[in-house]
Amino acid sequence: MLLAVFAFTIIIAIGFVSANPLDVTFSQNPFPVHAGDQITLNFYVSNAGTNLSDIKFILDVDDPIDLRSGAEKTVSLQAGETKTLAYSAYIQDDAKDGNEEITLKYSINGTSYSDDFDVQIAPNQIYLEIADVKTNPTSVAPGEKITLIMTLKNAAESEIRDIIVRLDLSNLPFAPESVTEQEISSLGNEKTQEAQFNLIALSSAEIMVYKVPVQISYGDEFGQQYSREDFVSIEVYEKPIIDMVLDKDSLIMGMPSKLDLKILNKGLAKVSFVEVKILQSNYEIQGADSDYIGTIESDDYGSAEFTITPKQKDTLIQVSIEYRDSNNKKYSEIKTLNAQAYTAQEAQRLGLLPSFPWLAVLIVLVIIAVIVFFIVRRNRKKRKLLQQG
Repeated sequence: MLLAVFAFTIIIAIGFVSANPLDVTFSQNPFPVHAGDQITLNFYVSNAGTNLSDIKFILDVDDPIDLRSGAEKTVSLQAGETKTLAYSAYIQDDAKDGNEEITLKYSINGTSYSDDFDVQIAPNQIYLEIADVKTNPTSVAPGEKITLIMTLKNAAESEIRDIIVRLDLSNLPFAPESVTEQEISSLGNEKTQEAQFNLIALSSAEIMVYKVPVQISYGDEFGQQYSREDFVSIEVYEKPIIDMVLDKDSLIMGMPSKLDLKILNKGLAKVSFVEVKILQSNYEIQGADSDYIGTIESDDYGSAEFTITPKQKDTLIQVSIEYRDSNNKKYSEIKTLNAQAYTAQEAQRLGLLPSFPWLAVLIVLVIIAVIVFFIVRRNRKKRKLLQQG
């Protein structure tokens, strides 16, 4: 019994002697640190036991941390005293973000101890990319709805947190169907996630491509905050609506007649490089068969003129029209118009041709007859005088 008690006492004594008499805590300045930065490594050593003298401390670090001060320090600590061990170090330029372990070693009364700590290295910049932008549909007409979808990608080596994506629609002809802000709680390394916005193009929107400002804010695992601004594009577009009408209906069968056409732009955007060409049909084309108009603004028209000789009463006018929209996309259409050609008699009756001048002809004939009468009478008188003489 006494032997057992003695053995237990020995064990307790050994445990008491080998227990670490120091309490060591750690801090780094700055926190977190970045690659290429200077850093101070602070160790707060507290002596909760008896007086200790000449304690030798050695700080063990490895790449990417370079010590700029000596690794060894020797201090003495009174009972209840706390001292700070400060080491200057440098974080190498190619250091990756994350935790780097360092070890503080020391010995007391021939017994060795060590404490491990982590130096937290943050990235200089966390790269949150807009990896892709698409809209559904690809373009929107004024007054219609469109969905904007942005794919965000974490291109950093650590997690990104508290992501907020905002659209700035001020001074733009779009209204949100729901919200203009999306939140993503976290996004791991190389992960992607979509932010989706449902928008309505206002009826006042012009046909063009609009740049929409995007503001993105986010943080890293060390609590650092970042922000970036970018632009995404939304196209307001509507296919041109081109119509054609006869400006004047004055075709006469068998006679060269002016054909006046109006090219109407009923769309919301101007069309450019408008060229009109008349095609062969049941008529003969006199002179030029094409007419260049140029630009026709929205809700406006251009005019083209040709000369044709209709062969039939029912004339089928065929016209090719080429133009480009606001995106320089080329269009080509063939328009067919039904026209009525008049006979000469119908044209005279309608005033398209002058009527035959019967009265004028009669007057001329009477005048000619009177002149002939007087000439004949005078010639007779001359012959009588000659005979008498």
